[in-house]
Amino acid sequence: MKTPTLSKRILFLVSSIITVLLLPTVRAAEPAAPDAARILREMSTTLAGAGQLSFKATRHTDAGLIMGRDVPEDLKIEVLAQRPNKIVVESVGPDSARSFYADGRTATLVDRKMNFYAIVPMKTTIDGLVAQLDARFGFTPLLADFLVSNPYKGMSKQIKKSSVTGTEWVAWTKCYRLALVGELADADLWVGVKDHLPRRLVATFKKHDGSPQLRVNFSSWNLVAAASDKNFVFILPQGAQKIAMISTADSGKAHRKSN
Repeated sequence: MKTPTLSKRILFLVSSIITVLLLPTVRAAEPAAPDAARILREMSTTLAGAGQLSFKATRHTDAGLIMGRDVPEDLKIEVLAQRPNKIVVESVGPDSARSFYADGRTATLVDRKMNFYAIVPMKTTIDGLVAQLDARFGFTPLLADFLVSNPYKGMSKQIKKSSVTGTEWVAWTKCYRLALVGELADADLWVGVKDHLPRRLVATFKKHDGSPQLRVNFSSWNLVAAASDKNFVFILPQGAQKIAMISTADSGKAHRKSN
């Protein structure tokens, strides 16, 4: 058997290289672009899956969003929830200190500066609590939209268009920044890339004069918070005066009579 000549060896090598170059190129799959709706659903699932959770927040509200007030409001807020029906919300500001309790049987609102409190029967879940308070009294506990069993369901009703504008760091947490367009307000929401938790919210109310904003920064998330029934029991402050919780219907009647 003869040994191939040098020229034949070169031809064989060249043909082998051409064959390899003509083979189909296999590329690594590119990661899918982040989807705003998917990120919101992941956030919703994470929050709803926590049986007991707590977090802190700071909230700044421009004066244009507060009836009868000509200066902005800054609050420090602490929230503790135990599913399915218990929450407590504490808020403190320069000129206010309020608490809200729900223990599965009653809902109690306390103004610690004025030393007033109001209590109403409210035997329902957190979802029912939020819906009933809004319908009957025109308010909901602070940041309660993040405590209901399906936050995405409520948010999606207000969102006309959503998109991911990029990633940013918020207090050492890498977040997706979502742009949410609504009928009455547009919002930017920052959601943790890894933990799927809300970290910042800035809502601009475009139909109000001056486009005032609501800004919330979340911190100290704990999805396995230690809590017992006693954490949700209202303890009457010394000398506190009980007042009625005025419904929106009664408030409307009083307003019409005064006019």
